[in-house]
Amino acid sequence: MSITDKKTGKIVNFLIDGDSIKAFTRGHSRNLYHWPADIITMYNGDYKTVAESLYHRSKSDEIWITTASYFMLDISSGITPERLAEYAADPAIDIIGDISSFYKWATPMWDSDLGNDFRQNFETQIPTVIVQGTWDTSTPYENAIELFPYFKNSKLIPVKRGPHSAIRAAFAVSEPFRKALFKFAATGDRSDLPDDIEIPLSKWKLPAKK
Repeated sequence: MSITDKKTGKIVNFLIDGDSIKAFTRGHSRNLYHWPADIITMYNGDYKTVAESLYHRSKSDEIWITTASYFMLDISSGITPERLAEYAADPAIDIIGDISSFYKWATPMWDSDLGNDFRQNFETQIPTVIVQGTWDTSTPYENAIELFPYFKNSKLIPVKRGPHSAIRAAFAVSEPFRKALFKFAATGDRSDLPDDIEIPLSKWKLPAKK
């Protein structure tokens, strides 16, 4: 595919294949409100924007380094053999690729899996506030629903239309929530916390025309 190099202005040929498409299963823009349009545009046979995005990322001087603490925090809970087998059998992998392969190779490399005993449900009376976005595409809202009953002294605050960084999104739209959460952190008092928070609906990006 012919695209224009933004820095040099030259026309370059860039190969885009099936693996390239799978890399953008969440949208080349990495924006929730752009994602459906990204996918529909590719489905309609228009890969120009994807090719441009891939090309310019390959030429970027930016270096992203994952720290050891990231691996210890993000993958130490591991995954049960049963759930791993269920995941591996999901037919969607053939279409969108193995988007969680990172966990499978990183966990044994860092020897960070704490084992099945660690993954057992437990009950706690520690005062807790769980803030979860209902539109979280990384950690499903259903996870919070499943775990909430085990936190016996807690409050679950759904952030309607909230993303993965639900607390940050809630802070942006609700100053009373921000103050109430800080009050809870300082005193343990949850009385000012809302039952839920709603993020205003953003404008969806429209797919490119055929």
